[in-house]
Amino acid sequence: MDKAVAQLRETLEAWDLQALDEAEERLGIDKVYIFLALVVATYVVLVGGVGTGFLATVLGFIYPGYASFRVLQKPDLVRKSETRLWLMYWIVFACFKLAEGLVFDRLLSSVPNYNSFKLIAIGALFIPSTRRTCMFYNQYLVPLLKPTESTVDKLLREAKFGVDCATSDVGESKLFQGIARFLQKKASKPKQS
Repeated sequence: MDKAVAQLRETLEAWDLQALDEAEERLGIDKVYIFLALVVATYVVLVGGVGTGFLATVLGFIYPGYASFRVLQKPDLVRKSETRLWLMYWIVFACFKLAEGLVFDRLLSSVPNYNSFKLIAIGALFIPSTRRTCMFYNQYLVPLLKPTESTVDKLLREAKFGVDCATSDVGESKLFQGIARFLQKKASKPKQS
């Protein structure tokens, strides 16, 4: 056992991982044991499935969300294809989350390593070099949605009109006006110290 620990220590020294050296210094724990703890934690998460469902969802939002934010903040520095890629990603991700909530989680959650596979699938979706988002969008979603596009657009217009009509009357209702007056009185009252 001591020989294996010594050999691992040599390997870690050769890798010269600054974060590991800093963790060793701050925690006062040998970096070999920190490394082993990280390996075990990674194994538990990825293979054991503990927390991978949550991790998959977080991973599906964090990097793509930041990349989309960057596209919106620096449109002059971003290629049109990158904007299109992130729009496709969010459409595919929304479909994935919808299918997951309606079907996959109920049927497949008892399958060993389901969450690990889900994590890998989400990672493959947003890594631009894999082009999985574009492939899924073009091969599956476009043929599925294109024939119903005009019908869906019509339904959305009608629903929007209905919501606009319903909400335009709300602002003029007696209840809404009463609440608005009440809140104005509350806001205009001087605070007592």
